[in-house]
Amino acid sequence: MDIVQSFPVALTRCSSYASFQDGHALDTLMASLEGIPSFHGKHVLLKPNLVSGRAPLFGCTDARFIRTVSLWLLAQGAHVTLGDSPAFGSALSVCEKMGICEQINDLDVEIVEFDRSVAVSLDCGIDVKVAAAALECDVLVNLPKIKAH
Repeated sequence: MDIVQSFPVALTRCSSYASFQDGHALDTLMASLEGIPSFHGKHVLLKPNLVSGRAPLFGCTDARFIRTVSLWLLAQGAHVTLGDSPAFGSALSVCEKMGICEQINDLDVEIVEFDRSVAVSLDCGIDVKVAAAALECDVLVNLPKIKAH
């Protein structure tokens, strides 16, 4: 199994999620990445930070941000799924409690549970278990959240 060794990273300042929601900032951000292949026809797994349905809102990736990225990827022709392995509860239950389901319920985005894992041997000799969903997608997009804990 080949695991890519370098990953493009794009960062931009976002003064509010409301200003990010029209998609123009995301277009600009993605255009800054050189050599990004087409997402058309690709299975893209969005991996937000889902801690717990009881966590404060700032503990999870913002639902509006998830919607904006989902819309952008769908417009590119991607098949989008969303998943994580929360510390407490399921991905679906956390998404319901954090308002993520409400934000994406009108989109063709499936929420997947990281309930299956695959053993992977790293080049350094360490064996780790990785969520099967992360290995089965064409592209994994991490939607980070600045840690507040």
